[in-house]
Amino acid sequence: LTGPEANGEGASTDVELDLAYLTYLLHDYVLVGAGKFSVPFAAFHNHLDPSWINKLPGEPLVFGDEGIAPDTGVGVFVTGAVPHHKMLFNYAVWLTNGPALITENPESAGSLNFDNFNDLNMNKALGFRVGFLPFPELEVGYSFEYSRPNPSGFETVHATLHGLDLNYVAHLAALKGQLTARAEIGRASCRERV
Repeated sequence: LTGPEANGEGASTDVELDLAYLTYLLHDYVLVGAGKFSVPFAAFHNHLDPSWINKLPGEPLVFGDEGIAPDTGVGVFVTGAVPHHKMLFNYAVWLTNGPALITENPESAGSLNFDNFNDLNMNKALGFRVGFLPFPELEVGYSFEYSRPNPSGFETVHATLHGLDLNYVAHLAALKGQLTARAEIGRASCRERV
């Protein structure tokens, strides 16, 4: 927000909307939401994305510039967790404006454009993540997303994203501190069906 100059010209306002969504607690194990939200593909955006948690200067490669996975999406989601004996299962399902396949920029050709505030191609992306906590310190998760990022001139292009994540956080008395280990791996593929 900048004020006017001495002659009264030049006043402007810039607004950047990172996230804006509404959620409703449907049941003890079900949360429903809609808006612009962090897509829970893998664990980073699901658990560590806010700047007061993530102290690193950038995102993991899978999400960074020209990454293979979405960081935010506009759409709807359902998420929750279900206890089973001493274990816990968590889940998230989402439907967002789908990505577009980049074909015109030679440096990025074949990449997916996830900047989907406006629906780029009238196709949606459907995804899910399931997590399993056999004991409280360890979580193993699997993510999947499917979309049709059809660029002009192509009949039907299908994109599938797979992600696997592992999170281990434990307080160790011998270290007088906390041990944290995290790993994520992602894979994307786009295919044209003729």
